[in-house]
Amino acid sequence: MNKAFTGYNQQPLFEARDVKKYFYITPSILARTLIGAKTKIIRAVDGVNLRIWQGESVGLVGESGCGKTTLGRIFTTLLEPTEGQILYRGSPVFGGKVETVLKPGGQPQLVKYHRIAQIIFQNPYSSLNPRKTVREIITTPLRTRNMRDPLEIEEEIIRLLHRVGLSRRHIDSYPHQFSGGQRQRIGIARALAMQPSFIVADEPVSSLDVSIQAQVINLLEELREEYNLTYLFIAHDLSVIHYFSDRVAVMYLGHIVEKGLKESIYETPCHPYTQALLAAIPRVNKEARRQRILLPGSVPSPIDPPSGCPFHPRCFKKAGKICEEQLPPYFEVAEQKVACWIYQSYPQIEDEPALNHSKKTTQEMV
Repeated sequence: MNKAFTGYNQQPLFEARDVKKYFYITPSILARTLIGAKTKIIRAVDGVNLRIWQGESVGLVGESGCGKTTLGRIFTTLLEPTEGQILYRGSPVFGGKVETVLKPGGQPQLVKYHRIAQIIFQNPYSSLNPRKTVREIITTPLRTRNMRDPLEIEEEIIRLLHRVGLSRRHIDSYPHQFSGGQRQRIGIARALAMQPSFIVADEPVSSLDVSIQAQVINLLEELREEYNLTYLFIAHDLSVIHYFSDRVAVMYLGHIVEKGLKESIYETPCHPYTQALLAAIPRVNKEARRQRILLPGSVPSPIDPPSGCPFHPRCFKKAGKICEEQLPPYFEVAEQKVACWIYQSYPQIEDEPALNHSKKTTQEMV
């Protein structure tokens, strides 16, 4: 666990409270007239509660289309929730005044918020403007920090490039002149230019070769220690999540179905979906392999999600009709919070408690 992590007994740095994000598909006038087509709702994120403490890394894992990226973009205000709220140190990010988020100042609220929260995008080939040099790409956030002296800006750009493993000679190059790993390093430098305390890493290594993945992950870990960063780390690769994260949240069809400490989740997964995910991890050691679990069917559409538990059409451990009729709350199983009716005899949890793992004080980040 990160040395900078001070424990769960303090106020969360960020908190998602019953966050929902719906996208609306409006049919054309012709479709509405001829066949009576109606507006469809995509329930990308459907009632997520998640707390993130200062200095920790929370791994968010799930299948494609489950809402991981959407949730990450809500945390960085690239998307606004349909319902619910994101809190920073107990203050609402959306709809509140500037003073409720940070100290008073002359900048707009979101500019100030982006000094705190930044994102590293999944695809390094599309996240950088091909018409701009590295100098221009990193200059934009530096100017947002009110840096105006050209010499000071160039010095800061060179420092950031060196920090992410690039050199001064790259400063006037264009994105197409770099490899995928180098482009992702530029994206990391751009995020660091705002001096954030919280970074959403949206599958930052999924499009890179294995050897390059290790380099980027090690770089993110070094930056975490050096700058006391907090991460929401989104990934498909459960091995990467296991290496990088302190806690893990498993997401399925817009819902977080299980969350808990990394060691507990990986050693004793409780939700059937988590068990199936971990059983799919390839292992060289035959003795360490889990029995493969094949889930029937495919992931339901978020346009027409199933009633009750979202996983019940594919579940191999159903608790009965209740799975089809009611959305399960969280139950405390071992050290995990599990949304599954097979644990209905366990204590029910309405909210994620503040686990007391440390009594150290939390340093102010802003």
